[in-house]
Amino acid sequence: MNKVTVVIPVYNGEKYLAKAIDSVICQTFESWTLYIVNDGSTDSSGDIVSNYLKDKRIIYLSQSNGGVANARNVALHQSVDEYFALLDQDDVWYKDKLKIQVDMLNSDVNLGFVHGVVDCIGPQDEKVSCIGKMWVGEYKGWCLHEFLTVNGVAPLTILARRKAILACGGFSQQRAPADDWDMWLRLTRDHPVGYTANPIGAYRVHESNESRKILKMRLAEITVLKAYLADFSKSTLPADRAVIDRKLTWLLGDAARLSQEKGAAADASRLRLQALKTRLTSRACYCDAVTSLVPELYRKQALWYMSRLLGIT
Repeated sequence: MNKVTVVIPVYNGEKYLAKAIDSVICQTFESWTLYIVNDGSTDSSGDIVSNYLKDKRIIYLSQSNGGVANARNVALHQSVDEYFALLDQDDVWYKDKLKIQVDMLNSDVNLGFVHGVVDCIGPQDEKVSCIGKMWVGEYKGWCLHEFLTVNGVAPLTILARRKAILACGGFSQQRAPADDWDMWLRLTRDHPVGYTANPIGAYRVHESNESRKILKMRLAEITVLKAYLADFSKSTLPADRAVIDRKLTWLLGDAARLSQEKGAAADASRLRLQALKTRLTSRACYCDAVTSLVPELYRKQALWYMSRLLGIT
């Protein structure tokens, strides 16, 4: 039995996969099990993994394509280790990542998970400007309220108690690609969070990042918040409910805007109606609904003037 299970879901990841695996092998903390779950790849990912299988800590599993959340769950349910870590096929860890975070969890048995800051790198491992330090929130202690506002966690920095994740039911493929945010919300209901302010890994920025598919992400985030409300409405504090309603209204409005830009007028109208029903007092919703009737050529101008008229910043 090792201390940490690491899971790398792989789908056509041949370009960067070896670097992700190497960053696990190079950890100064060595008591880990690495599950590499080939999620239906059609490239040479499997051949790359085969070069590493002499290390008995590495377990290779292959399955038909089921999605990242599904692949993470495969490792979650096979593991017997105490802690559980996530790493995507195109990201990397710095060598002391696990040591720092294992020490944090060992020192405070109440923490559900720990996370931290990332650097951003490009296709050639070069450091690039990004929102790394702004994107990751300095969330520590009891911080459900903050997590309801924004998903301020880089999944590659997570080290969680495996039993805590299991108690939340694992990752939901139906809520992908926002299934990670869904998990952080559920964990922070019951556990405080640990945080390290020094970068412990690097997030790779490239054209294939799932997070760059903004409309898909917005729709998934809407699903996450609706599911959270369905499961915990009776125990949600009024202040948190107000935060959820504001966040859900914004997500619905942004999804409506993105849908309209893609020419999906019916979807945009449906999402705007949901936003209005969620928060009838939202001036932004009325502004968006009215300006949606303006021809696209003049819509941005109309939105600017009406925002100023209603005092929306």
